[in-house]
Amino acid sequence: MIRSEPTTSRSKLLQQTVLAGAGTGKTIFGYVGFGLSLLMVLSTTLIWQWSAAVLAPKPSEAGYMVISRPVNLANSLGLGSSSLTDQDLKTLATKPFAKQIVPFRSANFSAFASATIRGEALATALFFESIPDDLLDVLPADFRWTEGSSQLPILLGRDFLNLYNYGFATSQGLPQLSADAVGLIGFQVTVTGPKGQRTYTGKVVGFSDRINSILVPEYFLIWANAHVGDGTEKRASRAMLQVKSSDDPAIANTITDLGLTTNQDTLRLSLAGKTAQQSSQLIGLMALMFMALAVSQLIMSQQLTLAAKQQEIRILKELGYQAHHLIGPLVRPFGIRLGILTLVLMGTMVWGQSYLEDKFGLPAVGSWFIVSLSLIFWLLITGLNALALGRRLQRS
Repeated sequence: MIRSEPTTSRSKLLQQTVLAGAGTGKTIFGYVGFGLSLLMVLSTTLIWQWSAAVLAPKPSEAGYMVISRPVNLANSLGLGSSSLTDQDLKTLATKPFAKQIVPFRSANFSAFASATIRGEALATALFFESIPDDLLDVLPADFRWTEGSSQLPILLGRDFLNLYNYGFATSQGLPQLSADAVGLIGFQVTVTGPKGQRTYTGKVVGFSDRINSILVPEYFLIWANAHVGDGTEKRASRAMLQVKSSDDPAIANTITDLGLTTNQDTLRLSLAGKTAQQSSQLIGLMALMFMALAVSQLIMSQQLTLAAKQQEIRILKELGYQAHHLIGPLVRPFGIRLGILTLVLMGTMVWGQSYLEDKFGLPAVGSWFIVSLSLIFWLLITGLNALALGRRLQRS
């Protein structure tokens, strides 16, 4: 009986005896399938990592959203209210993504503005709102009011200026106005309520890109509601939500679940990131299923080869070869070929990741995950193949 034949001789004998005539076509198909599926898994993993990095809350990049309830037919018919409820505000305030939520304060009196521009008399009704100064994106030094002051500073949403310049002014033959020019125009503001009427000189002191409204100092609105209006506080119809990061996907889900709305542009990145993550998870799952089929093809190809070579294997066992002697020469070529393919694909993905991050400014997520995942797949598949072959050889 041959008990101790050199490893190289044993390997060569086994490969010539057992692997001769193996299904090369099926084996190549299995390796190609494994390579494609590994690329899909690594690619979707990268997409998921990039999405997670982009959507990760960043305290230094707090976002601001104006939250409101959509107006429907019931509101138009006077059968419903678009006001925010205390429960809405409480729910949003307790969410992990929220830093604070502050309702807008509204005027409970009427306001009217009039001005003369190049001999043209202009007049319009106004609405006033206010919000604490720390939530404003611009805070001019003269945006303040004290009791007894005759001048009323106003912050205007920039969209109002655009509507005037590109809509009203051009259609009515009126002069277009720059932001600086508007600040030089004084106009009369008359506020009227159950407790009387007051007149102020209004002045636009700045333009807000964050809030599309007509804002006055909060102290003025509190005072005017009490001394000109009826003294009651209206239920807020809008609120300013300050979040840790406007990219958090949970924001869109919460706003939708509460039946509220905000500017969809504000949630675009959040929704896009959420879609990218969900898509990458689905594609990754499909890639894993495809990989399982490809690996099964590779293992089954070797299993079928051994099944067709049972007589040769029996002779080798009679010559003194044990299953643990035979398994190495079978697994080693498989592991080497699979390892080379894995290394090539892993290197390609690491290079592609670095290139895309530099080219498009994507967040650097590190290549260690790609390397680790590739090696795990190689070890797992090689181990499964060795286990399957060992069982087959023991039964032969």
